[in-house]
Amino acid sequence: MSKNSAGPALFKFGSKGHMEDLVKNGHLYMQALAYFVRLESDDLRSDPNEALGRVLLSPGCEMDVQLEARWESIGTLASSLTQRDSALEKANVFCMFGLVPTAAGKLIHEDNLRFGDTYVVFLDPNEFLRRVEDEVRKRGLKAQSGQVEYVDEGTYTGEMGAFRKFSRFEYQSEYRIVLSPGTAKPYSLHIGDLSDIAAMGPLAELNKRLRVNP
Repeated sequence: MSKNSAGPALFKFGSKGHMEDLVKNGHLYMQALAYFVRLESDDLRSDPNEALGRVLLSPGCEMDVQLEARWESIGTLASSLTQRDSALEKANVFCMFGLVPTAAGKLIHEDNLRFGDTYVVFLDPNEFLRRVEDEVRKRGLKAQSGQVEYVDEGTYTGEMGAFRKFSRFEYQSEYRIVLSPGTAKPYSLHIGDLSDIAAMGPLAELNKRLRVNP
């Protein structure tokens, strides 16, 4: 599993009970990517374009309107062709917030405060990822980790996979651990007590508790 000593600071947002379970027991609750495709009632987590293998932007077609005896073009309807990846839909994912440099303003976009009432900050992200990797290896599984890249739905053509999403989710600045082969259902990974490398706090106060040192 890839690790980068110069990578982002990592946070997990959620309900207090779940965050306590994460810190005290190292419980990583990992949904299958297909779950987010089917989810409809949660605008934060629902993404019908999750687990796409590839996107091909189509030039679209011209739209005309009839004005008495003649037809006038009123624009082009662009479209895209998407290819789903059935294997990727089964993959299990643990989603975090990866804090990357920001030009100005709040470090954590306020929409992220809707994920729950509590945050966990990993004081040593590399050690956290190492412990995950050790447990994954013991179970005979494989994992990849990294920051999600956000691409423009109206212009992007190419591979998607587990680490690309459309830019409407860019405010989430997501960092993922993706487990394979997946189970197509929720999976629990326990890596032990994390209280030596993780701390909790109220999510509503997170921006107030962050500062950037030159």
